[in-house]
Amino acid sequence: MGIFTQNANVAFLKNNSEVCISEGYEALARIRVSTKTHSIVACINVVISNILLTNQIGLSDTAAKKLHISEGDMLQVLHLETIESLNHLRAQIYNHKLDYIAYQDIITDVVKGDYSNIHLSAFITACVGDRMDIDEIADLTKAMITSGVQLKWHTDMVMDKHCLSGLPGNRTTPIIVSIIAAFGLTMPKTSS
Repeated sequence: MGIFTQNANVAFLKNNSEVCISEGYEALARIRVSTKTHSIVACINVVISNILLTNQIGLSDTAAKKLHISEGDMLQVLHLETIESLNHLRAQIYNHKLDYIAYQDIITDVVKGDYSNIHLSAFITACVGDRMDIDEIADLTKAMITSGVQLKWHTDMVMDKHCLSGLPGNRTTPIIVSIIAAFGLTMPKTSS
């Protein structure tokens, strides 16, 4: 529909569409939208103008891009299934210790885009303030690492200079990186 929603997947349905009426979809409900090859979780915005016909669905630019669709493609719209990893999130909220598998389930669903902003906020809140022991921190870190693409450097040691609260673009990093690299050590680094 040519609507930019940052990273949010938004589906637009006509208020009197058969899908909205028969399935009981309301504004801000979360649904599963799928093609034959791709699937996303989207938040519904209900349209009351005539920009959509009753048998059409509109998508935000972000949602359309993730689904790899073109105008006129057929989509399947379903109620959002239960997100099983939310059981782990609830356990974390109530200060139960989670293992690697639980964190991997959570991170997998986060990466897929199945968590809403509220779920993400709850997860972050449940993890802060000394609520996790060192094993949980290590398990969460490993789950995050395995969820993405990993770079492999063919060397025994890879150096890093990391700053906790420095100023972006300060002059310390380029000097330290140059000194370390001059000794022949591997130190991949990007600039802020």
